[in-house]
Amino acid sequence: MRAEAGFPPNRAWEHTFAVFYFILGHTIEEQAQSRMPTGDNWTARLAAAGLDTNDPLATGLKTLAATDPSERFSYGLRVFLAGVQQHAPEAAVGPNEAETTRDS
Repeated sequence: MRAEAGFPPNRAWEHTFAVFYFILGHTIEEQAQSRMPTGDNWTARLAAAGLDTNDPLATGLKTLAATDPSERFSYGLRVFLAGVQQHAPEAAVGPNEAETTRDS
């Protein structure tokens, strides 16, 4: 995500800020969850809300709340970096990846 990787400086900085705020947001959320009283967590709050178990949104929220924060962070970072790679200048990607790279 650096200019040395072939990104123009403005794009390199936009990527840097985006990943910084992803990390910051994840950290704030993890700290908020760690400060909840015993027995009060997102899984318990979702159960108390009585969400319809057949609702895809409710299922997604329950899965998200039950997932280890480190796993959520790792997955999110991989998705973010894969998206950045899709916008990499052709010189910054390998010959096989250049065909699918979109202009940024």
